[in-house]
Amino acid sequence: MAFVLRCFTRAYVLAALALALGIGISTALFSLFDAVLLRPLPFPDQDSLYVIWKADPAAGSDYEELAYPELLDMRENIDAFESVALIPTTLYGNDHALQIGNEDPIRVETARVTPAFFQTLGVKPLLGRDFAATDNTSGAGPVAILSHWAWREHFDADPGVVGRQIRISERGHTVIGVMGADIDFPRGAALWMPQQEYDNRGAWFLHALARRKPGYSREQMQAQLDALFTRLAREHPNFYSPTQKSVVTSLPDHWAGSTRPQLLLSMAASLLLLGAACVTALNLFGTRMLTRTQEIATRVSLGASPWRIARQLLGECSVIASFACLAGLALALGLIEVLGRWVPASIPRADQAVMNWHVFAFAILAAIVAVFGSAAAPVWLAARTDVEPLLRKSAGRVTGGGRRALLQGLLTSAQTAIAVVLLAGGALLIGSVRHLLQQDVGFARDAVTMNLAQRGTDSDLFFKRLLERLKGSPGVIAAGAVLMRPLQGSIGWDTTYALESETTRPGRELPIANFEVVTPGYFEALGTPLLRGRDFNEQDDGDAPSVVMINRSLADRLERRGVEPLGARIKIRTGSTLAMVVGIVANARYRGVREDGDDVYVPYLQTQIPVRHLVIRGNRPASELAALVREETFRLDSAQPPAQVETIREAISRNAAADRFIMALVVALSVGALLLAVAGVFSVISETIAQRRREIAIRSALGATQFSLTRQLTSKALRFVFIGEVVGLVVLAISAPWLSPQLYQLEATDPAVLTTIATFLFAVATAAATLPSWSAAGRRPTAGLRDS
Repeated sequence: MAFVLRCFTRAYVLAALALALGIGISTALFSLFDAVLLRPLPFPDQDSLYVIWKADPAAGSDYEELAYPELLDMRENIDAFESVALIPTTLYGNDHALQIGNEDPIRVETARVTPAFFQTLGVKPLLGRDFAATDNTSGAGPVAILSHWAWREHFDADPGVVGRQIRISERGHTVIGVMGADIDFPRGAALWMPQQEYDNRGAWFLHALARRKPGYSREQMQAQLDALFTRLAREHPNFYSPTQKSVVTSLPDHWAGSTRPQLLLSMAASLLLLGAACVTALNLFGTRMLTRTQEIATRVSLGASPWRIARQLLGECSVIASFACLAGLALALGLIEVLGRWVPASIPRADQAVMNWHVFAFAILAAIVAVFGSAAAPVWLAARTDVEPLLRKSAGRVTGGGRRALLQGLLTSAQTAIAVVLLAGGALLIGSVRHLLQQDVGFARDAVTMNLAQRGTDSDLFFKRLLERLKGSPGVIAAGAVLMRPLQGSIGWDTTYALESETTRPGRELPIANFEVVTPGYFEALGTPLLRGRDFNEQDDGDAPSVVMINRSLADRLERRGVEPLGARIKIRTGSTLAMVVGIVANARYRGVREDGDDVYVPYLQTQIPVRHLVIRGNRPASELAALVREETFRLDSAQPPAQVETIREAISRNAAADRFIMALVVALSVGALLLAVAGVFSVISETIAQRRREIAIRSALGATQFSLTRQLTSKALRFVFIGEVVGLVVLAISAPWLSPQLYQLEATDPAVLTTIATFLFAVATAAATLPSWSAAGRRPTAGLRDS
């Protein structure tokens, strides 16, 4: 080690820094990858747990929820299930006012599950008991099980909480248990309550959670489910389609959701950066070896075998890599801390990223790869080197070995190829996120949405009075209310719809549209233009003829079928009579920035489904509008907990949060790869100049111009840069089918992006090669000869 420290040069320092950067960044990202995708869930035999819903590809539907009667069908007909329960599709819309004693109500998200839920997961409460089979039957007393975090935050971790009475939406419940700290499913639930029995097969808002019985395969289980849905389509044609199939997803995959491909993308990018760091170190080690020809020649002439020289070089690389590993681990610890604060909430378990033994083992493996990867070429060259050529070289030959020059060129190409892939990936993700954020969602971005907790009060009357108060307030342009808050994800209410001439068709043969319940003034408050017809009004109540409004997409669909949409009479699943289309509004991306489709709106006074979310728009700041809503809400219902406030602009940003996070990661990695590529080119050119100083001086003395010498010095390196760019673009083209689904309104092979990146990288590489070459070519020949 002492010898290595004495030999420490700029090349070794740069190699150590490059390796530390690669090891540190890849280790930090692996900690996130491990926490989200690799670490087992806190449920025994997690590979036997599945989440189930339906799909109807023939109807263009990839996602259809379940109804309670289907749980009974599964229990009776699916032999592959050891246990099955129903869970809510989402906690969105399940906000409740929780009141503990005489304290002010607080807002919590709740999950209604069937009694076998925890049994299916294979977990038991930390305190108290699990749900009993009769807890969801009519006449059973209301009960609840607390999550560990809710018990800790709202009940001060009181061990005597079991048996305590709490009020949830004005109704008394008995706390029967507390779950362990690692149980957070569905994510964010403060407490669980029993899902009550019902017999409406059209009330789809649930998933099934099933544990596969030992001895059955996933394929057998899915075949039994498909057979069940085929039979149900014959028995209940209004609710099931013959083309309907089951969708069976393992619980780990369901848990990770859409973040899996995004994290795989970021992890692949970090490994590319680690590869670039190894190539940089390999290039620097190889270049450094060229400056030690006299030393190596002397050692070999004194009897040292080439393999002994190779072992020495391997030892030197190992010491350098060890320093790099320690520095990389320190960098990884800092980056893990930063990632914990920066990762969006949409990525599950990201806050659990830590330096555990998995992550530490990855760092050691990365260091080992770095050692052998960066030392491979120098060791191989040393082992195959004869003493006579080395002695001739040290005696003053002006030309170097062709193999070494070729190796350096190929390494430069490899660095360039990695930089092209990462820079292009970063640029594509920047464009994708920009398209997401600039997407016209059909809503005014300054509109404010507020999520009011469910309480036992009359919802229609409460919102009617609240909206009357708000509309008369200074600075308020419009206010309204809606069933589902816009831009809350892909989950929502669907409805079939049928024209008057189609009401005899089975319900499941009818098309599907997004379903919303709204109040008068809602579209104006949200900034969605009314294109034709009229808005709803307070006279559209239960005593008036049924009416609906539709969006432009659905209106265009009707027109293509030869039907005038305004005034058409249609029947939707939730209505018992035909309803007249009285208005057409602009298209809006209701469930997410990426999703569009057909929308059907019904007035809140003509349905039993309550509105839950307030929308307000004004010429005052969002904070002032929110304060106004809180004030007026308190006057009507003093026990209403504070509402969750979000502008449409914030909702759009939240929708793109995971995309922005992955974009930032890949862009940061691409900058690192660019710096490594530039450093590699600069270092190789500098070392080449040092090796050819005498040759440059002689050519200059014989009349070669500074420009011609510079061109000669840089041309070979830039040829390898060009080759690397071609290889990088080919790799991008090959990976396009995997990368394109991660992009929005952009293709992975977008010519403008790839041309710009290739041109930019070549310009940077040209500058990195030209600066030292121009400086060396401009020196006086006598100075060059004296230095050589």
